[in-house]
Amino acid sequence: MKEKELSHHEILNKWIDLDSMIPKKCSDAHTMWKKIVEEKDFCEKSWDEQMRIKNEKASILFTKYNDLWEKGYQDSYPCKQMQNFCARRTVQCRKKSKMIILPILLFAAHAQEKRKVLIDCDPGIDDGLAIQYLLHLNSSVEIIAITIVDGNTKTAFYMPALRLFKNSGIEPIPPIYLGTDKNTQSDDWYGKDGFGERQDLEPIIFKEEIEAGKHREIKTDKTAAEAIIHFTKAIPELTILALGPLTNLGRALEIDKMLPERVEQLTIMGGNLYGTGNSPGQAAEYNFWFDYFAAEKVISSFLPKLTPRIVTFELATSHTFPNSFWENMEDQFIKEISKFDAERNFDEREKFNEFDSASGWTICDLLAAILMTNPETIQENWKHPVGVETQGKYTKGFLAIERFKLPTDMFNYSGNAELPTTLKAEDIMELPGLEAFGLKSSAKTAFYSFSIFLALIL
Repeated sequence: MKEKELSHHEILNKWIDLDSMIPKKCSDAHTMWKKIVEEKDFCEKSWDEQMRIKNEKASILFTKYNDLWEKGYQDSYPCKQMQNFCARRTVQCRKKSKMIILPILLFAAHAQEKRKVLIDCDPGIDDGLAIQYLLHLNSSVEIIAITIVDGNTKTAFYMPALRLFKNSGIEPIPPIYLGTDKNTQSDDWYGKDGFGERQDLEPIIFKEEIEAGKHREIKTDKTAAEAIIHFTKAIPELTILALGPLTNLGRALEIDKMLPERVEQLTIMGGNLYGTGNSPGQAAEYNFWFDYFAAEKVISSFLPKLTPRIVTFELATSHTFPNSFWENMEDQFIKEISKFDAERNFDEREKFNEFDSASGWTICDLLAAILMTNPETIQENWKHPVGVETQGKYTKGFLAIERFKLPTDMFNYSGNAELPTTLKAEDIMELPGLEAFGLKSSAKTAFYSFSIFLALIL
């Protein structure tokens, strides 16, 4: 009896099922790989079909194994065995001019799965620049959703994120979920529209359009916290980039304490290394100060389940962008909103120059996005237990760091946070994602790094 031919859909689903078996621990890798070997006949019979689906699902196998290898499991016996097997099979397949086992094609082609990112932000200009950067990396980064928290502008003015996506021309626009503005406050740092009161710039979006349901990207079926929970369940190995106050994440943790178990990586823009802040109390960074209870809950809940990367205020002020970064932008929308932020940034520096010896344009959220996608640009890292002050009269939101081991632990939880202190400044401006801003070559020649500022404090 002739074996039934597998349809395109059946083949795709078969590889999706196989992908779901991939373990996170390399100690189970041998079992997983044996399953792939058992699929040899399936691969041979349906090779033409697999080529037509462009191996997209098979790339997951390559990326997950490669990640295990890079994370330091390369000395374990299963990984050694897997590596040797892949090397042998790659040579054999090249000789035959076709691959027998689909994942090996990806080893030969160096394919890469997209990093799936959920962005939690308070829509403002620096958040916008971070999103613009990630949009340009659409071959390696997929923005799954945007969740909006109150912060720089009220959540009723969530249009900045939508305007940014419309300006980029990228489709489809990811869903945008709203947090709550109850019991919170806003300083309207970027104006009431989040983009420096530039409602005159195209693309123009009116609140009435959204209320009428014209922009379906704005979702009302879930709150921001519920959306975070939903996507961590729906998408394995989700990365969360938190660019604003941590209110949404804090509320999500109140609903679902298991949330940290489902997050692959967490990058936070917030906190401070040395007590230099930009909040009213000046001892804390703004995002952590704005909702210090949420900041403490997020830190204490995610440690030690993973190592969050915290991009601090002092790191951003000591690694700034030159004036030419915005002056040479060719995208008019991005240039105009950047001009507002840069000019205000320089005005504030004049007020606080006794505390800040750096110069240039500080773009905290963009720097956080860069370090999420390019951790190799980090030159020096601290890894210490951390906590957030919630009781101090002057220090609410202050990031406390256990720099040396005490007889008793400072915090009632274990695990370290990653705190970058120095970056490879010469590499930053050469990153491909910065082309998103339409920079002319002259704008890519400088990125300021002020180690003197750090040295004085240390």
